[in-house]
Amino acid sequence: MTVASADPTSAPAPAPAPALSAADVAGKTQLDLRGRGDGDALARALAAMPEAASLVAIDLGQDKLGDDGARALAGSPHLAALESLRLDANAIGPAGVRALFRSKHLPRLVELDLSGNPLGDAGAKAIANAPLALRLRTLKLGFALIEAAGAEALAASRFDKLTELSLADNQFGAAGLRHLACAPRMPQLAALVLDGNSLDDAAMKTIATARSFGHLASLSLASNRIGSAGAQALAAARSLPKLTSLNLAYNRVDDAAARALADGKALAHLARVDVTGSEVTEAGAAALRARFGAGAVGP
Repeated sequence: MTVASADPTSAPAPAPAPALSAADVAGKTQLDLRGRGDGDALARALAAMPEAASLVAIDLGQDKLGDDGARALAGSPHLAALESLRLDANAIGPAGVRALFRSKHLPRLVELDLSGNPLGDAGAKAIANAPLALRLRTLKLGFALIEAAGAEALAASRFDKLTELSLADNQFGAAGLRHLACAPRMPQLAALVLDGNSLDDAAMKTIATARSFGHLASLSLASNRIGSAGAQALAAARSLPKLTSLNLAYNRVDDAAARALADGKALAHLARVDVTGSEVTEAGAAALRARFGAGAVGP
């Protein structure tokens, strides 16, 4: 009797490996899952694990997470110890942001990176005056499609403990900046990143007179449209008395601006100036080095 051979194409496919196992998490305080690409399944697996209770910092950047993954994290009863959460370069939208910022399960979270997610103005509005906003010390919202209306919503929010805010590459321009310059509820803001927002010389005059920026120690304005007049306005700004670091890289800053920064008295504590990629020549660079020494960076 001839026995038919088994058809190899009919063999069951092996079960997919689990997105995350308890052994990956148990006993850890920091968990780096960056770039695994397992999407919302990864977030759901982590959120369901009692072993996650020891975690203080999690990196889920570049993992194809969407709103469902963000909701899973926000609803997890096992992440109460979490202080730092990186979710950059994913696909989280306004619904996911709303869940995170209104979560009752993240009482210790103080650092959140949502850069590179399609938040838009609706996402910025979901952040506004949410419970989490009151506790955050660091919030990164670069490349998040936020326009002037979103900047206005953020500026009107209470960020009582926020010390670092990044809004790089949102292209909200001078209109959005005007709202931020009037923000009344960011009393501890010390570091602000506004790179790549189409800010021009007129916008620098707005910064130079903005009372809400009085606590800034670090201001990054790289890759905007700032020329000599704008940089000179900053050099004379009385509204930035605590500023120690100024990034003007990849702007149209020239030697006149460099001399104004080197000679200016208004920014008495300024110790670092970056003019990489600018129009500053060796003469301007020498003036900056004479005042700032190693703190003069570029061109």
